[in-house]
Amino acid sequence: MKFIHLKWPRGDSRNPKITILDGDGAAIDVSAATIKFTVRLAADDTLAFQKTSTAGEIVVSGASDNIATVTITAADTAAMTVGRKNYNWDLEVTLASGHVITPVSGPLTIQQDQTYT
Repeated sequence: MKFIHLKWPRGDSRNPKITILDGDGAAIDVSAATIKFTVRLAADDTLAFQKTSTAGEIVVSGASDNIATVTITAADTAAMTVGRKNYNWDLEVTLASGHVITPVSGPLTIQQDQTYT
C-alpha cells in the first residue's frame, strides 16, 4: 500500500488524482470497479466525509484506466478541525471480480487559510 500525506486548506475544493497500482507498480484497470475515498479522524471515528464512484464523485481515467480523480468540495472540508489533529483517509477499490484492495492511504492535515469565513 502506498502512503501519501495530504495537506489542504480548510474550505477549499480539491480534485486529487490518485494512480492505482499493484504491489509491483503495474497499473490496475479500475474502470469497472467501485471506488470509495473515505476520511475519518480515527479509524473507528465518525465519518468526516466519503466520496464514491457510484455517486459520480470519483471518475476513472488514464490510458490504463487506473487514475481516480476525486471531487472534494469546499463544503467537505469547511467544518473540519484545523491544526495538529490529522484526519486519516484511504482509497478502497472493489474490483469487478469482487476482490477488495486499499492501494493508498495516509493522513490528511487541514490547514488554516486567511480568507476563511
